[in-house]
Amino acid sequence: NNSPVSPERFRGYHTGVDVEYADVEGEVEVRAVAKGEVLVSRNASGYGGVMVIEHEIRGEKYFMIYGHLQQKSMLKVGEKVENGEKIGILGKGYSLETDGERRHLHFGISKTNNIRGYSENEAELKSNWIDPVVFILHG
Repeated sequence: NNSPVSPERFRGYHTGVDVEYADVEGEVEVRAVAKGEVLVSRNASGYGGVMVIEHEIRGEKYFMIYGHLQQKSMLKVGEKVENGEKIGILGKGYSLETDGERRHLHFGISKTNNIRGYSENEAELKSNWIDPVVFILHG
């Protein structure tokens, strides 16, 4: 388990990065990392509000997962987004908006339309998920 939190209620390998906002007052806007289309916009166990946006970057399709959002603030399935466009507001920590989790954005990059926050094993993690830090820093 490589979760940044302890104790953790989920098991396996974390499929994204957690961007922490516990010390930030007020609303935190979440913005699209690239142009794309909303494929998933709903409440899900472990997330509260979660969205998947399909982005095309350098000719490749990627599925970006944005988790722990206020569901009422999220865009709808089928909506198109532009790079940097507001797609929602981060949920309030330890509420239904974050499924009881601390206030943070879970950001993942998948090769498939998948919202799982944890992978069962390292091989599955490497074959289906991309490390967002490496992707952003090194393309």
